[in-house]
Parts: sequence; C-alpha cells; structure tokens
Amino acid sequence: MAEDFQAVVLDDKTGEPLPFSTISIEGTYSGTVANAEGFFHLDPGAIGKNKTIIITHLGYEPKKITVEQLRAMSEIRLKPSSIQLSEIAVYADKLTAREILERTRDRFPENHPKLPMKRELFLHRFEKARFPRENQLNIKSSDFVGLDKKTVKDFLQKLPEDFIEYQDAILNYYTSGSEKKVIPIEGISMEEGAAADMMKEFETHLLDLFEDIDITNQQEDLYYKFRTGIFSFKADDPAEISMAEILNDSLHYLVPSRDINAILSFLLKDYSDIEGKNWEFITSPGKYIYSLEGLTLNHDRWVYHITFTPKSRGLFQGEIFVDSEDFGVHQVSYEFTDGKYSERFQVLGMGHSMDYKKGHVIFQKTESGYYTKYIRAEQKERASIDRDFIIMKKEKRFMWDKTLNEIKMHAEMSFDMHNQWELLIMDNKPIDEEQISAIEQPKFVRFKKKLVYDPKMWESRTVLVPTAELKQFSR
Repeated sequence: MAEDFQAVVLDDKTGEPLPFSTISIEGTYSGTVANAEGFFHLDPGAIGKNKTIIITHLGYEPKKITVEQLRAMSEIRLKPSSIQLSEIAVYADKLTAREILERTRDRFPENHPKLPMKRELFLHRFEKARFPRENQLNIKSSDFVGLDKKTVKDFLQKLPEDFIEYQDAILNYYTSGSEKKVIPIEGISMEEGAAADMMKEFETHLLDLFEDIDITNQQEDLYYKFRTGIFSFKADDPAEISMAEILNDSLHYLVPSRDINAILSFLLKDYSDIEGKNWEFITSPGKYIYSLEGLTLNHDRWVYHITFTPKSRGLFQGEIFVDSEDFGVHQVSYEFTDGKYSERFQVLGMGHSMDYKKGHVIFQKTESGYYTKYIRAEQKERASIDRDFIIMKKEKRFMWDKTLNEIKMHAEMSFDMHNQWELLIMDNKPIDEEQISAIEQPKFVRFKKKLVYDPKMWESRTVLVPTAELKQFSR
C-alpha cells in the first residue's frame, strides 16, 4: 500500500539543513532531491521492502538505510567526510582548475550522452509578473464593438500590478534528438485572486474579439492581420486551444502541450547542457578566473571542487564539482555576478533585458553516463513596448483584400517578470526511437485549479517538497 513519507536531511554536528541532498534507490535511477530547506518526500510503499535508500550530499559520507528504517525516521543526519589527501592518488596529475574543466568540456558528450529517453518528471513553475499602473494602451480609433477608448482604459485600470502563479505537474517526457513529446499525468495550478479577477474583466470586455478571431481563423475568406510599423503578419492559423475550450472547463487551466514541451527543452538545454547558453564558464575559459578548492566526497567518489568568477566579459560566478576519474559533472551552481546582465537591447520601440539568472543542477551517475537529476532555475527580466499597433479584420478579394474592421492603438508599457522553475527527473529509461515516433502528444495539459496549498494534493507521489513560501500561499 502506498503511503506518504517526509523527512529532513541535517548536518550531524550542527543540525543545519542540507539543501538539495539526493535520495536515491540503490541500483536504480529512481529517487528524489531535498528542497532548499532540506525536506524531501518519498513514497516508501511504491519502492519495495527489500530496497535500500542512499542519502548523499556533497562533502558528506553517504548514508544507506532500508525502507523499513526510513519509515521510522523524521530526520536523517549525515556526517562530514574526512579527507586524507595522502590517500588520493589523483593529485599525482597536478592538474590546474582550467585543465580539469578543459577535460570536462572535451569529455562532456561522452560522459553526458543524449540517448533516446523516457523521463518521468515533476515540474514546478512560479511566475510573478509586474504590470505598473503607468502602463498605457491608447486607442486612437476603433470600429470594433466593445473596444472603444473608455472600455480599454477601464480594463487596464482594473488590472492588478502583480500577477502570481504556481503550477506543478507530473509528466512523461520522451526525447530522441530533435523529437520531443510530452504526455501529461497530472497537473495542479494555484493562481492569486487577481488572475481570476482579470479573467472576469477579460470575459466582459475582450471575449467577443478573441472568440471572433477563433471563428475567423476557421474560415477561408476571412482573416485577422496585425501591423506595427513596417512589420505585419496574418493570424490565419487556427488557435491550438480556442477561447471556448478554455472557458468551458471551469475545473482546469488549459496550457498548450507545446508550451510545456518548450519549457522542458529550455531547462534541460540552457541550464544543464554544455551546449546551452549558460555554460560559458566552461566553453569560454578566457572570460573566467578559476580556483581549485580541493577534493570532496560524493556518492563514494572523489570530486574536484572548482570555483569561478568572471573577468570583464564573463557573466557568472559559482562552483562546479567534477569527477576526479572520468571528469563528468556531478553538480554545478552559477548566477549572474552583481552588475551583470545579458540580452539587453532597445530597438524600434521594443526593449528587453535579462537582469538575473541563477542555476543549480545535480547529475546522477549511472553505468551509461551522467544524466540530469534536478534543475533549479531562476530568471528576472524586463520588457518594454513603445509602438503603434493596428489590428484589422479582412476579407479576401481577387484584387485586394477588404478591411471590415480596424483598431489603431499606441502601447507604452513595461513588464517585470520573475520566473522560477524546479525540475526533478524521478525516473530515466532508454527507449527505442520507433516508440517515440508512435507517441501522440495531446493538444494541451490540464492543470487542476486550487485555491490554497493542500499537502494531500500529491498523495502517494514522490515529488518535490514545497518550500515554506508555497505552503503559505493562498489565493
């Protein structure tokens, strides 16, 4: 019988929590990771009585316990490892930190292979978007019913300054090269009341327009066209999810599966792959200063502990733990150094700046290589718009298309966005490419609506334990 189990991992001497400790089932890829406060959640009943649990944390001696022992424990204490440098032969090479990372870079494809895989994973997403009161959307002219200057102004005034959303989902994720497919298992979403208020205003003022766009895109002789400056494009492809579908399901939020697919691909590449844009601390060594801090223990293996700080052109500071034998990556943490930013531009009235990035990634070593076990990512960015826009409903004609309705507006807005993601790969299995091709990704992922955090939301599931902030979250 499945059952819920929760415990905390602590330092044996100080009693301090050990965040992001790994809890694995011996001989398998299955397991979980403790949260930022040291807590983890496991389903012992689904593991089997004869299995052994291994709890590890960098710099600490691994602890092995049986499932039966685990049931009786509310906290697990790990002892710091005692390093005898004279016993570690790897120091004979006398490699510098940069030389170690060069070997890590060269062997990354071999150590971290990209095989066709089926991953069972848990995705947590937090988003906070700020919509300042001074934002303006001025209607210059409009013959769309219900979209006059006063209606739009009233709508903007009722929007909250902050939109906050939490989403959790258990998914199966199939990958083979560029082919990626998401099969949802269960999803839960909690939104602040402001989002519900906004939807009511949306239904009152803008629903007719969006429903008409959905209907128009299904007709051959009608289409919508959007124009800003010299750029224009048709919106003549049917929407993946219609407004009617969204509003008819009162129990769920519907999110296009391709959007969830894009999030997973982004996290696994940019945050946990050397080919991602965030790993310049290895791929561009000329931008960084490295320091070899020594060796530490992880899963009974000695790993190099290297810290890095940026020179003038680098972005990140952080630390990386590299296997002393095969140079695979066990763990890495990095974040923008104070004053650093990327992707900053201001052109043709459009602006964007990535003001902060932070990543923490744990890999699990198996017989076939190192695979991503856990990702914690955070980004803060700012976008701005100061442009004229035109929305036209048009009818196709032989010579030139006829404009049926038109709205002209000027947008002067800025948005501050704070995103956090956590990704736990609970299981990772090789799969044949033919099996992936036969899988059909559904149109959308359903997220069950919740008003407050409920500890029973994920009964009999091995998932990430929410932080105190999420436990206190209410609509």
